[in-house]
Amino acid sequence: MPWYKMHWRAITAAYNKSAYFLYYRDNFEKFFSGNYKWLMEFNNDIIIECLKLIKLNKKIAYSDSFIKSYETGDLRMKISPKINSEIDFPSYTQVFDEKHGFISNLSIIDLLFNCGPDSGEYIKDIAQKVL
Repeated sequence: MPWYKMHWRAITAAYNKSAYFLYYRDNFEKFFSGNYKWLMEFNNDIIIECLKLIKLNKKIAYSDSFIKSYETGDLRMKISPKINSEIDFPSYTQVFDEKHGFISNLSIIDLLFNCGPDSGEYIKDIAQKVL
């Protein structure tokens, strides 16, 4: 089975019972159709869609090299699922809350499927704490 179908099935299985899955389903399902030749195109398009959904007007810029610098506003190394984040993410209701409790820093789709239109404010509140 192609990777994109497996991913969409996993997302559907995990979030089908979330509060806003049906509301945002069509916004995401189109990305998992197999129409992308390059993963970078897929990533770019899904990032643009997520920014639109959380009503965050940000320009995406690409660089030729990575320079670790917080002075320029580049916070890629500050938030990472591989390290314990210094950021205190406020809890919100998640699909498997009763079983696992709140799991912070999961993904933007977790936030959107569980918080819906309030997701943008959630992100802005965290950004204010970090910056």
